[in-house]
Amino acid sequence: MKPIRTIIALTMLLACACSSDHTATENDPVPFTGTVTYLDFEGGFYGIVTNAGENLYPINLEQDHKIDGLTVHGTYTVIDGMVTAFQWGTIVEITYVTIPAPTADG
Repeated sequence: MKPIRTIIALTMLLACACSSDHTATENDPVPFTGTVTYLDFEGGFYGIVTNAGENLYPINLEQDHKIDGLTVHGTYTVIDGMVTAFQWGTIVEITYVTIPAPTADG
């Protein structure tokens, strides 16, 4: 069952990535590729800096993905109306996340 979900999720990512005029709104899944980053202020927390330069503050990043420097692919939805003490990035809920397989050159 997992391979089917992975194929569906990757298909969604590719389909969404083809739309260059995509605007993130609540409940609208947004594809991303980025790097998990540990930020050492306000008590410390993990965020994601996307390859597009966005700062994401995920409210539900799993412990297995809280590794500074980890590259991740996935989708998120924007959480409107929520405030955190961190005042960093767009508050998001991760709806799907995967760690890309290593390539032959890296």
